[in-house]
Amino acid sequence: MGHFKFLTTSAVCLCLAMPLAAMDSAEMQEAYNMAETLRKTAKTDADLAKALTIQQDLYDKGNRASLLRMAQLQVALGQGEDALKSFTAAGEAGSGYARHLLAVHHARGDFGEASQPDVGLASLKEMAAEPDGTRAQLALAALYQDGIGGSRADANAIFADLALGGDSRAAKIVLRSHEKRSTRVPGLDVAAVVAAMEDNLEKGDARAADVLARAYLRLNRYIPNAAQRHRDLVENHLDLLPEKKRLAETVSAEYNYRNHAASARNLAEKIAPATGEAFVQAALRLRSIEKTAFVYVLQKELAALEAYNGPATGKLTTRTIRAVFDYCRKNEIFDTCKHGPVNYDSSLLIARAIGAEKAARLSQTASN
Repeated sequence: MGHFKFLTTSAVCLCLAMPLAAMDSAEMQEAYNMAETLRKTAKTDADLAKALTIQQDLYDKGNRASLLRMAQLQVALGQGEDALKSFTAAGEAGSGYARHLLAVHHARGDFGEASQPDVGLASLKEMAAEPDGTRAQLALAALYQDGIGGSRADANAIFADLALGGDSRAAKIVLRSHEKRSTRVPGLDVAAVVAAMEDNLEKGDARAADVLARAYLRLNRYIPNAAQRHRDLVENHLDLLPEKKRLAETVSAEYNYRNHAASARNLAEKIAPATGEAFVQAALRLRSIEKTAFVYVLQKELAALEAYNGPATGKLTTRTIRAVFDYCRKNEIFDTCKHGPVNYDSSLLIARAIGAEKAARLSQTASN
């Protein structure tokens, strides 16, 4: 791993600093967590810059972990030269992940004129050949997908091998690619990948549970008894799924295609307590199964929010459309809704508005 030794700049001292001001560990951790939240949810460069300021201050106070986060933020802000110095220093301080990211960003040219793509690729290949080289193999495959150092076929070969070996990250990528004809992986043994994920599932692998829940529904033509296996997953391993997806998977598992009306009633009742993203995903899942059931949920939910005073029938009546449009105007999303109250974009925004309002009302009730 000596490829990057010569990249160190002696004029810039990024040595790990001693504490400069009194700050206990709990306060430092709280500030670090705040910066990480900003980094992961940033919508503007201002958010990233604020996170960088916090991490720089923490690093100056002796927090070693902040150096790697600084480097990541500098890349995101287009500060290539500073990022290069930070990654290099963090790697020399002992961070294997920093060395990994240093190689990736060199390969992608993220350090501007200082980037050395060939050196980055060579270093990743060295890491990939090591016994614990899965992370580097995944990174190489991601680069190959983008036409850097290899082809999509090269990427698929790596992902498929890793997935068959039980890597749930690779399985997620390769199975999602297989959902579309244009990105389908030639010769992929979907059943074997699913079997590997099911082995992981029994060991409590949450990512495998998420991968399987989607595969059972999207790739059911390749998976024997996919619907029953999905129901078994929901019944026995629901707690392993991301919380915001649990209700949506329950909707898929419990919907009775032989009785749409009963399913609409039963699932609307089950969805009713949900708020926020959990509500959004469950409502949209119901829409993807049967739009009349989604309309039924809209009627029930808008009535509960005093935005609709008609019956819940599942029919998109004039009264229902008028209530939905009024609700869209109230939430400043009418420009999308006017193109159709139950097309995907409208449904997404309406569900988000309902989920947010329900969450706000629940919070207000709890505080009173």
